[in-house]
Amino acid sequence: MAWWRDGWGIHPVTSDLCETHMTAQPATAPRARTGGPRDDRPQYLEHVLGWVLVAVIAMLVTQLGLL
Repeated sequence: MAWWRDGWGIHPVTSDLCETHMTAQPATAPRARTGGPRDDRPQYLEHVLGWVLVAVIAMLVTQLGLL
């Protein structure tokens, strides 16, 4: 017997129509949003902006003669 999973639990597949419908669904179940930061965007932009900030702070410290 085959099983399919949705947001409400795991259910047995009772017909071929359900099996076809199940294969069209994404492999991961949608997660409930809790109001935190979104994790579904690319992380490379965040890394690049972080390194740009490091470079700007280094230039500022050097120009002010703090190092």
